[in-house]
Amino acid sequence: MISLTECAKFSEQLVKRLGADTINMGEVATHLKPVVETLDTDWTLNIPGIPDPSEAWLNTDAYQIGLFQEKSSVLVVVWVGTDMRSFSVSSAERLAALPDWVIPRLREQVKAAVQIAEAEKQAAALPPPELDKVMAALQRGARLQLGGGRWYETYFISDKKLRREIFDEGNYDEVDTTESELAESLKNYPAQALRQLTTSLPADG
Repeated sequence: MISLTECAKFSEQLVKRLGADTINMGEVATHLKPVVETLDTDWTLNIPGIPDPSEAWLNTDAYQIGLFQEKSSVLVVVWVGTDMRSFSVSSAERLAALPDWVIPRLREQVKAAVQIAEAEKQAAALPPPELDKVMAALQRGARLQLGGGRWYETYFISDKKLRREIFDEGNYDEVDTTESELAESLKNYPAQALRQLTTSLPADG
């Protein structure tokens, strides 16, 4: 983690690798520095600890901007909830236009984060479905998926055993599980579980 004041130094390192004619992540970060500081002064630049990084992230507690080095440009990414907004910087003109694009997206990012936090708070207040009803649905052939995005788990019955399939960053793993683990997951994702139990899981009879 380095401060934004070191962006220019980062840019110089990338110029040596990519050439002076290529827009690089350090150059974009340097250009964004006075712009994003109008929203928050506590920005940091996070770079993977590898010899030739191809991505970097500008962060505060409330905001996040992704910078991805491409062959002849930098892709700037702002996540608004689960929606990825992107802007390609491939020229001085595009770099000059970046501030007018990024500020509204950052404001949308914060607004979406507040909405998501409120929805999660309301969802967490819901009581989870009864374990016996969920087990009965699974025994009738249902599959219950909890979580989302880059990580989720799916409960199901196979060979009369309760099983759990875990998706984590593109990798799948399937293991035996217990009703206690299922009950804990139901507490963590009550809204998801209730929605599936009432709309998509097989009904009795």
